[in-house]
Amino acid sequence: MPDTNPTDTAAPTWFTRNRAYVVLAMMLLGWLTSAIQAVRNGQPVPPPPVTQVPAPFVGEQPDVPINYEGARYHGTEAHGLAHIEASGRPWPTKNITYWVDYSTVPQLRPALSNDMVSAAFKQAWNWWAEGLDIEPQEVTDPSAALVTIRFEKMDGPNGVLAESYLADGTLNPKTQRYDSSERWTVGPPASGLLSLPTVACHEIGHVLGLGHDDPTAPAVMRPVYSASLPREQARDYSRMIALGYKKRIAAPTGPVDVLSFPVQAKTTDVIDSLKKAGFTVTKP
Repeated sequence: MPDTNPTDTAAPTWFTRNRAYVVLAMMLLGWLTSAIQAVRNGQPVPPPPVTQVPAPFVGEQPDVPINYEGARYHGTEAHGLAHIEASGRPWPTKNITYWVDYSTVPQLRPALSNDMVSAAFKQAWNWWAEGLDIEPQEVTDPSAALVTIRFEKMDGPNGVLAESYLADGTLNPKTQRYDSSERWTVGPPASGLLSLPTVACHEIGHVLGLGHDDPTAPAVMRPVYSASLPREQARDYSRMIALGYKKRIAAPTGPVDVLSFPVQAKTTDVIDSLKKAGFTVTKP
């Protein structure tokens, strides 16, 4: 289990966050210069460089945190472009327990009560459970939890909103961290406030094993926070099913039709049948 005492984390510099993009831009600029020179000299245009700069990799892929950001990709050493398409493996059980470290809630501003935070996470988990055959449940004992949730200072407001470790096909517990420096609301996305259920829905997608979707995809698993996508979409469900989760079979909502028809039988026939079966029949 992670340390329950939040610690401050120094905010990475702009260059650290965007280094992968700077390298990519320099590579493209160099290729463009070479291509123009080749055209002027009547020579074949050289092939373009790779369009994705691999970032240094830390740990096994399923254990690398994937971050939901307000307006940019993550470009630090530990979380580079190579992780945008990372994906894990489903939990081997549909009973997924989670524990919220409520000792980290009082630091939130605006203030949120424990009940409000609990309801927000429950809503986000239940959104996924509406379409997937999973049974999420909040527990009070952290040792019984497969997912541990906490708030702590990460990189300041309007940066990385949260991070989650990918499910890896085992019962090894996974951690979710939400940046306590952000201004959270338990309602829908609002001006100046981030919707905790929406961000939690995205992060739960990670802890269930999904990596980021395409940046422009109509999906809550796109890497950029969007108020227009407050919860999981059909595309998110499709990716979960492809990952290995089962689709929840909806129970019938209307009355069940019962086929009925009249049956007529003589009393003497019933008595004779009972006697043949070995029963003793007496008159009342």
